[in-house]
Amino acid sequence: MVDCFAEQRRLGPTGTRLDVGTVELVELDCLTARLNEHRSSRETTPKGHIGWPREIDSQILYVEAQRERLVGHLTRQVLYRM
Repeated sequence: MVDCFAEQRRLGPTGTRLDVGTVELVELDCLTARLNEHRSSRETTPKGHIGWPREIDSQILYVEAQRERLVGHLTRQVLYRM
């Protein structure tokens, strides 16, 4: 599973603070990886289980919403800097 703890995103390899844009891009990569993991889990779920696919679907929707908000935020930042 992808590790997405806020403190790890804030600090670089030497413990220095990363640029805000860099942190957001790392978060975008993290959310994309989580989304791919959930989709892969959904595809490999046994057919007889009803609860598992529903739970995975709800996780996919949650991560997609997070990712959509982040992409919107990044887009606004790019437009603001133009």
